Amino acid sequence: MSELAKFEGSSKRARQQLLLTASALAFTVYLAHPAAAIADDTDHADHPTVWIELGGQTEFVQGVARPFTAPFIENYSTSPAFTPISPTRSQKPGRFSSGLEGTILFRPEDSSWTFSASVKYGRSTNSRYIHQQTKGLPIPPSAGFYKALAYYGQFVHTVEAIKRYAEFEAHNGESHSILDFQAGKDVGLGLFGKDSSSVLSFGVRMARFASNATVKMRARPDLSLYFFSSLPKYDKTFHHYNLSGTSHRSFNGIGPSVSWSGSIPLVGNLNDGELAFDWGMNGAVLFGKQKAKIHHKSTGYYFQQKYGGGDTLLYQHSMNSDRSRSVAVPNIGGIAGISYHFSSATLKMGYRADFFMGAMDTGIDARKTAGVLFHGPFATISIGLGG
Repeated sequence: MSELAKFEGSSKRARQQLLLTASALAFTVYLAHPAAAIADDTDHADHPTVWIELGGQTEFVQGVARPFTAPFIENYSTSPAFTPISPTRSQKPGRFSSGLEGTILFRPEDSSWTFSASVKYGRSTNSRYIHQQTKGLPIPPSAGFYKALAYYGQFVHTVEAIKRYAEFEAHNGESHSILDFQAGKDVGLGLFGKDSSSVLSFGVRMARFASNATVKMRARPDLSLYFFSSLPKYDKTFHHYNLSGTSHRSFNGIGPSVSWSGSIPLVGNLNDGELAFDWGMNGAVLFGKQKAKIHHKSTGYYFQQKYGGGDTLLYQHSMNSDRSRSVAVPNIGGIAGISYHFSSATLKMGYRADFFMGAMDTGIDARKTAGVLFHGPFATISIGLGG
């Protein structure tokens, strides 16, 4: 009997403990379920519907201008006066531009659509002044009269002052702005893994490119001296040239655009911070005006000192051109980078390129088109609002 009583007592205590454990578990689940629902609602409520992105970029620029040239530049390409910097190299514009960018993006709640407006602006300027010259010509041993004067220091200065030289002054400026309006839809949520995104967007792109250049050039690329051995005279001959020019070039266009962009999470989560790989590609066709306003003037003279000397005009050429043409400019581009995401903020950096085929008229005397290429690193910060 005692053993049966002990068994019944133990069984009763076990049922009580089991009931208490089940009740506690049920109560915990009851509390946890509303909390989870509230947390889900909170996460949903905290999801930003408006994003503002600001940043900057440094871009290498190609295809916005062409240097001025003249016959003497080619004819005297090996002249010491054009060393170490040649006339065409002296007109080289700045290697890169710097600029700012901004985007406003709207993502409605419970929707896979996004609507955005973005602008990128960049500019570069470059000014250069170069003066380079050779040493004075030595007096030959056969010129006994002048050798004697040089020995006593009465003629050295005159000879040293006779030198080959070139003087260049160039100013270059460039600016570009690109404006995009797009509507996009996530067409492949999770296509490249869990929580990844793939957005296909269509819209309108507007672009404006402008470049200005001014150049002034003076040069005496050759020089010959002949000393008479018995007479206090010498013969000096050389050519000297002048070149000046200005150019104003631009393109303004607008057209349909399409882009495909995505983000692939790598490490972490949105609550604690998530590192992701970002990629994108874009295309457009821009219809607009391509303009070029060019003016340049060049002159060449021959000088001979013998029998009184003086300048003889060899040629004088000037040109004014004001060209305008309607064009269609294809545009392709791409982007790759990394980003660090929080629930309502994103830091992003990467490399971007945009190529506009045949966008600028870079010709001098006649129209000649060139593609415009921008490529370089960028960095942005995005802040989420609303939700």
